[in-house]
Amino acid sequence: MTKLPTPELERDGLTIRSKSFDDIYYSPDNGLAETEHVFIDGNDLVSRFKAACGDVPFVIGELGFGTGLNILATWRVREQSGSAVPLQFWSCEGFPLPKDSFAEDMARIGGIWPELAPYAERLAAAYPVPMPGTVQRV
Repeated sequence: MTKLPTPELERDGLTIRSKSFDDIYYSPDNGLAETEHVFIDGNDLVSRFKAACGDVPFVIGELGFGTGLNILATWRVREQSGSAVPLQFWSCEGFPLPKDSFAEDMARIGGIWPELAPYAERLAAAYPVPMPGTVQRV
């Protein structure tokens, strides 16, 4: 089996930086506000969740899962909207975080943004060992 590349990370306070791409995973000033503005508001997810109904899943596709901050914020907004529509979140990540590192980052995110802590704990528990191909979690 082909092994996926492990990201080379540098952590400094709230900043997680990819050494390979010299890019940060989320803004150290307020990554959640950035995600809410760009991803949640940019896709009008609050209104779209409120308008969604039935058993047809609400599907979101994303390139680059990173630390999962977008899915955490999306999960929270969906629950706050009162929508019961099933959520499917498809993501493609070329350099997935190792499982132990991901769990640490979820704990860090839950500490920075307590409103995301319950979602971060559940996502960390469901996060698989990275492997090539398609991984599906329910």
